Amino acid sequence: MLLGTGQMFRNSAPPVVYGTLNPSDKATNITLSNGNLTATDTATAAWISVRSQTSHSSGKWYWEWTLGSKGAGEGCCGFGNSSSPLQGGANAFFGTDSNGIGLISNGQVWKNFTPTSVLAAINNGDTCSLAIDIGAQLFWCRKGAGNWNGSGAADPATASGGIALPSGLASGAIFAGISVLNNTDFSTANFGASAFSQTPPSGFTAWG
Repeated sequence: MLLGTGQMFRNSAPPVVYGTLNPSDKATNITLSNGNLTATDTATAAWISVRSQTSHSSGKWYWEWTLGSKGAGEGCCGFGNSSSPLQGGANAFFGTDSNGIGLISNGQVWKNFTPTSVLAAINNGDTCSLAIDIGAQLFWCRKGAGNWNGSGAADPATASGGIALPSGLASGAIFAGISVLNNTDFSTANFGASAFSQTPPSGFTAWG
C-alpha cells in the first residue's frame, strides 16, 4: 500500500543490491569497465589484482568468473582478505601467500604460493564457478558444468572434496577478486546481478 507522497510501500521488499569490483581497492594499472565488473591490465607484465566491494566473514557464497583474454599469460580469480597483495613484485595474485586462494587459468589452485592441479586449462571465453564455505573453511571451483575441483566426489552442497582455505582466511572479512597478468588481459566477475551460467550449489547464495 502506498502511504503517501515520497513514502515507501509498506509491504515491499527492498531491492537486492549487488556489489562490483572495487575501484578504490585495486592495483593502479587495472582499469574497470562494464559497470566495474570487468578488470583489464593496462600497462604491466606482472600480476596485479582487484578486490570486490562486498565482503563476507561467514556463510556459503557463489560467483562466476569469465576469462576474457589471457594473451600470452594467465588469468586468476579467487578470494582474499584485506592483506592479499594487489600490486608490487611479480606475484600479486590470489594465492600468492596465506591471505588468499586463487584459481589460475592453467587449471591450478594456488594458496601459500603452492599450486595444485585441479581443472583442465581455462581458455578465453570460458566461465568458471567458485564456491566458498567460510564456516567449513573450504573452497571449490569448476569449469563450465564440469566436476567441482576436478572430482566426481566433490560437491559444495555436501561439503565434500573441498580445498582447505589458507590460514589468513580463517577469520575476518573475505573478498572475491580477479588478478590479471599481461597488458590488455581482462576478466569479468558475475556476483549475481546477471543470470549465472550454472546453478549455484544447494545452500549457497550469490556473492552479492
